[in-house]
Amino acid sequence: MENFGESSATEYRFGRRVRTEREKRGWTQADLASRLSEFGLALHPSAIAKIELRDVDRPRAIRLDEAEVIARVFGLTVDEMYESPEHRIQSLETKIGFFVGDFDRLVSDGAKILEEVSALLELSSEADRASLSARLSVPELGELLKTSAQLVDAVVFDAADRARQGLPSNESLMRMLPPSRFAAYRARQDQAVREDLTNGTEA
Repeated sequence: MENFGESSATEYRFGRRVRTEREKRGWTQADLASRLSEFGLALHPSAIAKIELRDVDRPRAIRLDEAEVIARVFGLTVDEMYESPEHRIQSLETKIGFFVGDFDRLVSDGAKILEEVSALLELSSEADRASLSARLSVPELGELLKTSAQLVDAVVFDAADRARQGLPSNESLMRMLPPSRFAAYRARQDQAVREDLTNGTEA
């Protein structure tokens, strides 16, 4: 693959991605051909095999109109089909960062809702409190929020510990979190450094 030009390299990535996405769905090449026909693209299974098989002297060229339909069948964009492994990793890092940030905001919103529910229960009569608590799923909501917050904390603390140890750690992901979580990340790093210094002194 080292001798591929830019065009050949991108087609190589596209062909390999076609095979990966097809196999991930458990489709045969005939299955994919059938689905492509539903989108108006007639490709014989043998043509799909040639698109996937790039390690040959004269691999089949991939036309742009074909690429667009193939990507659409997989629910992807053409850019995603052509992207390099490094670009795909960077894209996933960004998606994960936004997901963790959104997840943390949902946990925060859930905690505020639980506070409202608790205030409502305080104003309710003792006779109504149990049925109202069950109706609003208070125990389940509380447990869900507790578990979710622990998951976010685990991600933050793990990233801080890995960074402190010099291991690969995505600080850009941490920066996508709300300021309070990023502050917790920094605090965890500082705490870990202090513990290291203390342990070193005691030794």
